[in-house]
Amino acid sequence: MMCLETTVRPRPQDKQSRGRDISEAERTALKRLNRGPYPGLDETVGLRLVDLGLAASRPGGIGISRIGREMVINMLLDSRQKEGD
Repeated sequence: MMCLETTVRPRPQDKQSRGRDISEAERTALKRLNRGPYPGLDETVGLRLVDLGLAASRPGGIGISRIGREMVINMLLDSRQKEGD
């Protein structure tokens, strides 16, 4: 009989709590990752973004995830709205 091993993944945070939980350095790194590969990414910051689900480890290094990209877009749109007020 074959035994299948399963792993329990932590429950993902909602999008708004992720945004509140990241530092200014992490926000900046996320915006930079949104533009493409970021070889100068601090390892600690990159691992934290991966842990939060905002980035993903890839063969070429850490890259932005869909959730991370969505967060960056929302940050940029929010800043435009604040400028227009």
